[in-house]
Amino acid sequence: MANVSKYSAMLRNVLRLDAVMNVVSGAALLFAAGSLSELLGLNSIMGGSANMTLQIIGVLLLVNGVGLFRNAARESLNLKEAAVSAMMDAAWVIGSAALLFSSLAFTNTGWWLIAIIADIVAVFGIAKYYLLHRIKGENTVESGLQYNG
Repeated sequence: MANVSKYSAMLRNVLRLDAVMNVVSGAALLFAAGSLSELLGLNSIMGGSANMTLQIIGVLLLVNGVGLFRNAARESLNLKEAAVSAMMDAAWVIGSAALLFSSLAFTNTGWWLIAIIADIVAVFGIAKYYLLHRIKGENTVESGLQYNG
């Protein structure tokens, strides 16, 4: 791992930080779904299914966080997995924007919380995309990276 470029090291750190954010957010959604659905205003929008919806999203975030940790811990980063993660970040941001511009009646706090989280996810996605682009331009054989695309 001595020849690993600064960009792959930075991507590894971005994946680790994103994994922490996914696990913390997932645990919060899983274990505090009732409070969060009230804070967001989802109970008035979705009724009784709000808590279960947040819990499902929480489980998915936990699984994603584990996958991000696993990739970051590998000796050779899997760049395809990192690229999929960047695309998932883009999908999250687009989905959040769709929710924010919909006619759903979120609370003010809920609206801002969705917007701020989307901004954070966008930063992760942009960082991953930029670093993947930089890594692709490097000699991937020497840096010990796995890239099949």
